[in-house]
Amino acid sequence: MVFIRLVVLLFLVFYSYTTGLSASSMAVGSENTLMHVVFYASLVALYLLPIYEAAKRKHPRLVPIALIDIFLGWTVVGWIVAMVWAVRRDEPVVVQTDENDPYQVVVEPSRYPPNSAAESLKELAKLRAEGSITEEEFVAAKGRVLNAR
Repeated sequence: MVFIRLVVLLFLVFYSYTTGLSASSMAVGSENTLMHVVFYASLVALYLLPIYEAAKRKHPRLVPIALIDIFLGWTVVGWIVAMVWAVRRDEPVVVQTDENDPYQVVVEPSRYPPNSAAESLKELAKLRAEGSITEEEFVAAKGRVLNAR
């Protein structure tokens, strides 16, 4: 979807720009004014696209992405950096690194917000799989989680 939004905005910018150039040689009319409005609106939307993508994906670094896009986006390199950062997924973070330990603790980013029903159900399923709780306890706890939301 990111690629489609980018292509549509680029098309609108170029089409309205070229149509506005050819219409600017004609008399002032509603078509010329409309093309100018479409050009500037699509240009602003294209400029702010990294901020939109970061907000849509609930990126944890939305503010730095927005600052880079607003203040450095005009350099094109700043816009590309903000866009790549906005659509990039978080990589797993290695918590413990010990050369002698063959096992490393890796914390992967959760797909669910903290304390969500999905996260609670995931924890309950894990406890049931480990044998820490019985099937009846799992069903009762699942009912409490789903009724609380």
